[in-house]
Amino acid sequence: MTEAIEAWREYHNRIEQLIEEEGFENFLQWYPIRRAVWVGNAPHIREKLKWIIKSYTSLSLFAKLEMLNEKWIGNPDPLPDADYTSGTRVNMVYHILQLKKHVGIYFRNFDFIFEFGGGYGCFADIMYRLGFSGDYWFYDVPAMLRIQDYFMQESGHKKHKMRFIPNVANLDIPKISNSAFVATMSFAEISIEERAKIEEHLHKFKLIFIAFAEDFGHGNIDNRKYFDDFKKRFDDYEWKEWLIDGDLKSKRPGKFYLVGDRKE
Repeated sequence: MTEAIEAWREYHNRIEQLIEEEGFENFLQWYPIRRAVWVGNAPHIREKLKWIIKSYTSLSLFAKLEMLNEKWIGNPDPLPDADYTSGTRVNMVYHILQLKKHVGIYFRNFDFIFEFGGGYGCFADIMYRLGFSGDYWFYDVPAMLRIQDYFMQESGHKKHKMRFIPNVANLDIPKISNSAFVATMSFAEISIEERAKIEEHLHKFKLIFIAFAEDFGHGNIDNRKYFDDFKKRFDDYEWKEWLIDGDLKSKRPGKFYLVGDRKE
């Protein structure tokens, strides 16, 4: 047990309690959700929005594809200077466009996406709104899966395209030639033992997209060493790594994207 695991257990129990007591209408105002998966009006979010608008100047395209336009499901807080969107949505769009800029890949072109720790469903919602039409699997704790299920249904997406998976025992991942594994911070915030169980399945994916922090502080785990060794274990992939805030004026050290594209 570590403090991080114990905190997540408490969040999970509290989220389950809140669902039973209040339903889902205001879930993005709940403390455990805001503490665990919500990104508010942080300075790096404001910089990311400026970068998105400056780097991708066709705002009509954004309006058409609805990348940044919030749906307001769960009662999220709008950004003060951009009340059409929210901090989490900006963060997810930034992840997507960073992959396009640095690797030249759009997630929407995949046939199958597996998201490890799916937040409340924002990333998946953007994928479908961009034109992704394949299968989308969420792997998460049961309380978050309930929220993701609610969010995606309220967003109008076809549930038959999705699976909500609560444990490794239910992992029967098919090897699809055009598939992606996505984990923004989540994979780097679990124990080495739990990571090993997921690693067994990663060779099935064409693309591995991970965001991680070196200083997560999970027990005695050195995330820098772990991911350096990880790349060696998966040497059948071409790896690229870059600073998450590398394109911003203010750079937070120790936070990276790691992307592996399986060699043909």
